Amino acid sequence: MNYKRFNLIVLMTLMTLCASAAAVNYVIDPYGIFRKDFREQRRSPNDHFIKMRHLLGNPTKYDSLLIGSSRVGNVDVGRLKNGRYYNLSHAEGVPGGHLKDIKMLLAKGMRIKNILMGLDDFSYKVDPAAHLHRPLTHPYGSWIENLHFYTEYLLKIPTKEALKEYWNKTTIKMFFDIYETGMPLHREEDEHIERDKDAHINHKKFNNPTRYRGDRTRKTLQEIRDIKNICILHNINLILFINPIHKTTYIDSGPQQFEKFKQGLVEVVDYYDFSGLNSITIDNYCYYETSHYRYFVGDFIVARIFNDHSVAVPGDFGVFVTKSNIEAHLEAMRQSLEDKNIVRYCERVRRDTSKALGDCP
Repeated sequence: MNYKRFNLIVLMTLMTLCASAAAVNYVIDPYGIFRKDFREQRRSPNDHFIKMRHLLGNPTKYDSLLIGSSRVGNVDVGRLKNGRYYNLSHAEGVPGGHLKDIKMLLAKGMRIKNILMGLDDFSYKVDPAAHLHRPLTHPYGSWIENLHFYTEYLLKIPTKEALKEYWNKTTIKMFFDIYETGMPLHREEDEHIERDKDAHINHKKFNNPTRYRGDRTRKTLQEIRDIKNICILHNINLILFINPIHKTTYIDSGPQQFEKFKQGLVEVVDYYDFSGLNSITIDNYCYYETSHYRYFVGDFIVARIFNDHSVAVPGDFGVFVTKSNIEAHLEAMRQSLEDKNIVRYCERVRRDTSKALGDCP
């Protein structure tokens, strides 16, 4: 037997298989790593990797950042003043990942004036190291780390789901304004909600919490402290806020653990808290599902933080938390869990105006 010939055939076969897999993955590109046009995206891209690559390649295009999880993606950076903001939201964004990103951007020469950072019920639960093992969340890193990711991404055997999504032209497309604002655009989804508001509000998906488990509170608070210190060193204006968590997820997430995190957070920095049970978080109309709030809720967040009185923000939505009011704030949140009389946002709009607003069911 000619072993040299046999080994050559095996080697050529493996190379052909690898080249074929790489070609298919490059064309399908389920997470948008090689995509320039995101109008045809059919699943959430790895926006962390793609957005960081964009920012590092254009360090002077923006001077301010909105950072956080994908929930923060629905905050319109066009409403943020005193800076050229980019929405650096991404799937499962947590402080440990934000810390690394900020260091990388500053090292590249980006001059940052403002950072508006959103936190979640999972910010103190998810280990950023876990993101290294998923193509959806793998972060941008050194050239060696990126080369390893590109290679793994291209040589992975394509899944049936990815192939089906690529060929199924009726799959709902997602729109991402990656190279300008960084925001995802939910036009089709919003239009679908408005066509049948009652069906959306009563959908069974709102009974299913977005669930995370774990506790790395101490490490997360240290990461936020490190971010604060970097901002002081570089004269960056830092504002933190906690996202409005849908009631189903909020109750399931463990309010007592959340409370512990908030108590530790106020020892590091003051912040705005939009979580808890309030007229927004108990209203399914204000959410796409039990994780992501809608754009008009993002407008309320911006208006509350920046005192924009032209926007009619519900009175019970958003509290500025300091060491002096933390205990009273947490007690009010405990009471809200027992309060059966909280009025949904849209019910309040009808009650407080002479006629129902067009955007309320």
